[in-house]
Amino acid sequence: MKPHNPAPMHPIPRHGLPPYRVALIHGGPGGAGQLAPVARILASKRGILEPHQSARSVEGQLEELHTQLLSTEEGPFQLVGHSWGAWLAFMFAATHPGLVEKLILVSAGSFDPAHAEQLSRARGRKLHQHERDLMARIERALQTREHPPAWAWHRLLEISLKADSYACLPDMGDKIPPQWDVFLPVWQEAAALRASGELLAFGELIDLPVVAIHGEDDPHPWTGVAEPLGQVLEQFEMYRLPRCGHYPWKERFAREAFFARLEEALDGTL
Repeated sequence: MKPHNPAPMHPIPRHGLPPYRVALIHGGPGGAGQLAPVARILASKRGILEPHQSARSVEGQLEELHTQLLSTEEGPFQLVGHSWGAWLAFMFAATHPGLVEKLILVSAGSFDPAHAEQLSRARGRKLHQHERDLMARIERALQTREHPPAWAWHRLLEISLKADSYACLPDMGDKIPPQWDVFLPVWQEAAALRASGELLAFGELIDLPVVAIHGEDDPHPWTGVAEPLGQVLEQFEMYRLPRCGHYPWKERFAREAFFARLEEALDGTL
């Protein structure tokens, strides 16, 4: 992984009452605040940490999360990672096993390049041609490290939400602007880790229960999580949610089932 410049540590949002032994790891990279509605619901039964990552490298985000969790003087933790956050939690559990007792991966991206190729095709089937053209324009800019204008980023978010959802409810996340300066370098590095096989290889160091919760209509294919992780992990379970896209807590028909599964996973009754 690449060297990094350490990011200043921000206070960790806390929900509910102590002890705080569940940490929600947001997607993006740079999508802080996305999991706030999930944290607020889970906090009725347990203390929830919602750390925000701002480091601009994978190694930096791992160290940032390590510092954040140590600062709470709690643990060991159950980590609930969404999308990119599932990958980050996966790598963290491998590199800091003493701090993690369970790993819950929500809507994780594919862990191998072969399945990852299905993503753009699945998204494209839900979009109009002009929307596909804009997504392609942004993707080309990302590959060349250009920085698209702000309007293009906001439009990309709208298009991606449409492509990634089945029946999406109105947005309930905290309105924290996406950190594009975080997204660009971290995602490029993370994609390279997947392509090289290094991402999946972290699983060889994980010896704790891992649960994946994934929407059947998520364009990030559930097979790209279940098949590779089923081969590398000793304690792995996959639960699929019908009529559900990439953001289960926003899905009209899957929201209740998602929270039921998540609560069961945290309680150890799943």
